[in-house]
Formats: sequence, C-alpha cells, structure tokens
Amino acid sequence: VLVVFNKEARRLSLFQAGRLRVLSDSTDVGIAVAGGGVIGWWDGHARVFKALFQGKEQEISDLRPASAKAGDGLFAFIDGNGRLKCFERGTVHRVLDEPPTEYWVKDSLLVYLDRGRLMLFRSGVSTLVEPYVPEQWQVEGGLLAYLDMNRELHGIAQGERFRYGTEAAIKCFDLFGDRVVYRSPLGQFVVANRRKSWIY
Repeated sequence: VLVVFNKEARRLSLFQAGRLRVLSDSTDVGIAVAGGGVIGWWDGHARVFKALFQGKEQEISDLRPASAKAGDGLFAFIDGNGRLKCFERGTVHRVLDEPPTEYWVKDSLLVYLDRGRLMLFRSGVSTLVEPYVPEQWQVEGGLLAYLDMNRELHGIAQGERFRYGTEAAIKCFDLFGDRVVYRSPLGQFVVANRRKSWIY
C-alpha cells in the first residue's frame, strides 16, 4: 500500500494491489497513514477524516487530526480537540480526553504515555504497563516486553502478564517474535519465551 500526496494538484491517491485510486481530489494538507489492512486520511474537500478498512470507507471525525500513526489493523490519532483516539478494526475508541505526552503505534498495539505512566491500548481496552516509563520496552506483534525497576524482564500479551526467566539486573534485551534475547548478569546469553529459557 502506498499513499501519495501530489502537492501541486492537491490530490491524495492510493496505490494498492496494482491499482491507483484517488482518495481526495482537493485537500489542503496531505495527512494520511497506511498500516496493515487500514488507511486513514484527511479529505480536505469533504472536510472529514476518513478510514478505509476491509474495502469500506468510514467517516470518523469532522475535525482535522493534529497527528496520526498506523499499525496492523489500527491507527491512532489526536483529533482537533486534542483527544487521543484509536480506529481499531472498524471501530473508533476514545482513549484519552487530552493529548498524551507521546504515543506510538507498532504492529497491533497502541502504546502511550499518560501523566508519567506507560499505557497499552488493544482490543478496546487500556492497560497500565507500569506507573513509570521503563528504561527499555519493545513491541512485536501483540506482545510488549519491558524491563521493570529491578531490571527484571516482563511481558504483556492478550491481557496476560508474565515474567521472562528469574533474573534481575538485566542490562538490555532484544525481542524476536515471542522470544527475548539478553545477556545474563552471570555472562551467558539467554533466549526465553514465557514458558522456558535456554542458556548459551
């Protein structure tokens, strides 16, 4: 999927599956986000923010968004009133009534900072990850992995919380699919999923 803004013609176009289609033939700004199976764009002619999901267009806001970011099946945006919203698989959710400090959309998750807390939004529900911002966190698919204050490695997937291994004082990690890789404080490399660890 490719969304192109022709500034001279003020035209926003979508290239998908070998075909070119005009999304808006008169727009003052090229606000558009494209993710896995979902597209959001500002139609300047109709003065409405729209979504395209499963081949259907949907009007989701009559205010131009301040920003928007897309992932797999969802996109998040800050609307004209400063509220954080999320379009997820055909439904618009109001996530926050004020702008977050920052927000990210990665794969099928929306992660945002609200008053110093790291929050996670998925399937219409916001979840507190931690009441602070972890030093390191990563997202892969529907999984968020992070180091807590004791530098223990935790994960959240489909609303379930779990811990990787039993070690603390982990300096950093990498996330590959549902597995984490990190160097143990004892010096070995550890590969772990939510059920098992392998030490090398």
